[in-house]
Amino acid sequence: MNLRRPWVTATGRGNVLTGEGISVAVTGLNPSDLAGATTVSGDVGSVTAVDNSPTFQTGPNAGQTASVSIDAVRSADLGRGVAGSQFASLAAIAVTTAAEATDALGVIDQAVSEVSQLQARLGAFQEQTLQAGGQALQGQLENTVLAESVIRDTDMATESANFSQGQVLVQAGATLLQAANVTSQIVLQLLRG
Repeated sequence: MNLRRPWVTATGRGNVLTGEGISVAVTGLNPSDLAGATTVSGDVGSVTAVDNSPTFQTGPNAGQTASVSIDAVRSADLGRGVAGSQFASLAAIAVTTAAEATDALGVIDQAVSEVSQLQARLGAFQEQTLQAGGQALQGQLENTVLAESVIRDTDMATESANFSQGQVLVQAGATLLQAANVTSQIVLQLLRG
């Protein structure tokens, strides 16, 4: 059986999915099992959830990614589920009596706690995943530049050695040629003389 209400969203944490007019595909139930129910428990078959978390490329290679989920922070999504409160969410707060003010404080405290938890989770993701990945990439860049410099220096040393060897061979050849010229002149002088 499929229950579809694409205009309604729901949120969930852990093993519990809660919300108003939840739009999920549920298999293994009869329509009468859901009639008028606000809570479905037990073996409900299977539920498919879609992960819409933003994904960040954290490394130089394919597949080196990290995702983080970001809870909805609209006023209608904050401060839900406060026990004993007459307000369903932060958006529903309307204070005209002292009792409503007391209930509103509970909902506001819950909303502040939810936003603080989200800030902490996003800050931890930034510091532990994105900055750590950036620092690792910076280290890899420095190592690559250093390796390229070593290779360039090695090539320069090899070329300098080859140049020096060539110069020695040219000087040795010139010396031998000069010696050969002197020897041939001496032989000519002996033959003439």
